[in-house]
Parts: sequence; C-alpha cells; structure tokens
Amino acid sequence: MTELLGSLKVGWSAIASLWGWRRRRAQARAVDRLAELRAEGVNVLLNRSISSPAGLQKWVSDKDVWRGEVIAVLRATFRAAVVHRFATLGVLDGKTFPSAYTYDHNWHLNMLAKELHILEEIIKQYTV
Repeated sequence: MTELLGSLKVGWSAIASLWGWRRRRAQARAVDRLAELRAEGVNVLLNRSISSPAGLQKWVSDKDVWRGEVIAVLRATFRAAVVHRFATLGVLDGKTFPSAYTYDHNWHLNMLAKELHILEEIIKQYTV
C-alpha cells in the first residue's frame, strides 16, 4: 500500500511539474509576442506622423486593432488581473506631444504612451 501511495505521489508530482513547465512555456511565448507588439506600438503607432483628418482616423483605427491584439494575447495566457492592468489605464500623464496633429491626436498619444508603459512593466514582470 505504501508503495502504491509513493508511486501516486511521484506520478502527481510529475504531472504538476509538466503542467508548470507548459504554463511557463506558454507565458514565455506570450511575452515574446507582447514584446513584438510593444515594438510595433512604438515604431508604427507612436512614431507615425499624421497630416490629415483621414490619416488620424486611420491611425486611431490601427491603434484600436493593436490594442485588441495585446488584450487577446493577455487574455489567452494571463490572469484577469494582468488583463485589467493593461485595459484600465487610470490617470494619464497629460504630456504634450510635439508631433500631435490635433488635440484629439495628442490625447490618443497619451493613452498609447500609458499602454506602452504598462505593457513594458508586464513584459519585465514575466521575463524573470
């Protein structure tokens, strides 16, 4: 009987270890994807120049798609608390971006800057 219990304990330990390894592996892949999305947010969105109302509309649409992709990666891998950390921005810094096309664009840039900052914190937290 003791042998059987010992074998079960070893078996459960192996299963738990395998599950933990798979979870860490999934998180590592998610963090890699989040890093790619962060780079895209900086290079394609934050640094994009806008010179027309149509350009601003396209930028806002692209930003919304980007944000949706980030949230999808977070939801697929992390706890709800991590998703809410990104999705609920809190207080914005209210910076003035010299490259802002309009006040509305400046507001969106502030939101993006905050999202990028939170995303960077999440990446750091799960890259240990």
